[in-house]
Amino acid sequence: GGSPEWLSLGEISNSLAATACEEVMITFDATELVDGTYEGSIIINSNDPDQPSVTIPVTLIVNGTPELSISTNDLDFGEVQVGATSTLSFSLENTGTAPTEISGLESALADFEVLGSESLTLAPFAAQTISVSFTPGELGALTETLTLANNAGDDLLVNLTGTGIAAPSLTVNPTAFTVELIEGQDTTLTVDVENIGEGPLDFTINT
Repeated sequence: GGSPEWLSLGEISNSLAATACEEVMITFDATELVDGTYEGSIIINSNDPDQPSVTIPVTLIVNGTPELSISTNDLDFGEVQVGATSTLSFSLENTGTAPTEISGLESALADFEVLGSESLTLAPFAAQTISVSFTPGELGALTETLTLANNAGDDLLVNLTGTGIAAPSLTVNPTAFTVELIEGQDTTLTVDVENIGEGPLDFTINT
């Protein structure tokens, strides 16, 4: 299917006198090639009756370079009720030409959890979304740092922040009604709605 883009030849004279020799420049260009092995060939056709066509196999081995970028270094979950869970995400992208290996996703973080696999490998030009949950176990500002080790360079740091706030707790009394009426009668009863928690309770009531 045609000559590979990474292989090119210099100018040739197309004709050689008897006993003459000519050097032909061959250029290998690994620009924008990802990590791997590439195969090609150089074909020389001539009017030699014994060897009208000579094929020279060509192999190019590219050692790519991993590069890792991150969409953000800060996740701020804001205010979350104690015991409730909020989830945010960031993305990692391999902008290099070799696989990028990432670890540290399994880090034990108080109140924060990275969802999904403990480590991952990104192919060149691939991206992955990483989700992090925040479930505060206490009141007040909470912070952690997620450290992502990788083979592309320095560790990537993600600052995780959130604030645990008091949660409401709903109780009702009574918890059920049984009313017996004669046809044509009506009655009015009440239900007590109480917040026994530490945070404000927002509620609606309907039938």
